[in-house]
Amino acid sequence: IPLQSTISIKGKTFVLTGQLANMERDDAKELIVKHGGRVVSALSGKVNYMVAGEDAGVSKMAKVTMIPDSASMYIVVPEG
Repeated sequence: IPLQSTISIKGKTFVLTGQLANMERDDAKELIVKHGGRVVSALSGKVNYMVAGEDAGVSKMAKVTMIPDSASMYIVVPEG
């Protein structure tokens, strides 16, 4: 999250899948929580953002299309 960012993740729910190129998963979780977000392990209609790294979980990638509200979910693929 850039220091000058106007995007707020406060109250948003994230799920992480795959290996992140620029940071460890625990560091990503800590950063999200520090900025008011929440990290869960299971994908559901309550998730706002799915961060998909390299070798993202096939089941999570497939499940996202089956969630009724997935059209309002953001899928973030970090640059590596």
